[in-house]
Amino acid sequence: MSVELYQIDVSLVGRIDIESYIHELELASSLYSDSSELSILNREKVLMNPSRLFLSLLEKAKILSERTLGYYQPAIHGAWSAMELDELSDEHVEAADMLNVEISGDRVTLGNPLTELSFNAIAQGYLTDRVAQYLRELDVNSAILYLGETYAVGSHPEGRQWSLAVMGTPKNGETDLVGTLQFADAGLAVSTHDATRKLLNPKQTGAITPNIVVAVVSEEGAAVADAFATAFAVAPQSDWLELQAKLSAGGASQVKIWVENELVFGH
Repeated sequence: MSVELYQIDVSLVGRIDIESYIHELELASSLYSDSSELSILNREKVLMNPSRLFLSLLEKAKILSERTLGYYQPAIHGAWSAMELDELSDEHVEAADMLNVEISGDRVTLGNPLTELSFNAIAQGYLTDRVAQYLRELDVNSAILYLGETYAVGSHPEGRQWSLAVMGTPKNGETDLVGTLQFADAGLAVSTHDATRKLLNPKQTGAITPNIVVAVVSEEGAAVADAFATAFAVAPQSDWLELQAKLSAGGASQVKIWVENELVFGH
């Protein structure tokens, strides 16, 4: 992770605190900590008195799941774990549905014992958006954030758009650049998958292993770009145009998709 700040008041250097945002997000959404709110919910199927951050994440995840036609699916972690153990079944796929998540009063409940949540395809984008907003409140007008996903605050200090390269999937033992994206005041997410990293379509049983790279830019932010990058990666090509329409309905956006390091979709 890194943050590059340009043309800032020197007095800000010792005041900027990004680690607290990272720590707060880990307490709410880490799958690696047994004491995080997410781990408690997945283990006990109920979470009492969820934090405001956890509820905000959950609500955004739910909205983006619906908007991406269900291809971004935060309730997929139980199915993913079963796939890793070669135990994936139709029951696990049926459990991977936000309809099994209930928010009522001071509790969040998982109604299916096979349902588990993961914010992996949104949390880094969510963090990046929060830090970008925090920096804007400090009057930072030119910055590039690399916090799992990317956010460009304002324009490049040279007065142009930021230009970032996208890496392809390995081929003949080498990994080359496949393209670039130019953007400003927007979030960027890149989802890369090859034979070493299986994908799971939340609408069907069985893993898929395409050599695919998806890059999404959205002026709505990195969390939206993050969810849609995942959705494009797992969705069949026949649904890409509808996903693009859902994405662009929220504001200016770009999508580029490479399969076997060849550009096959660009809008």
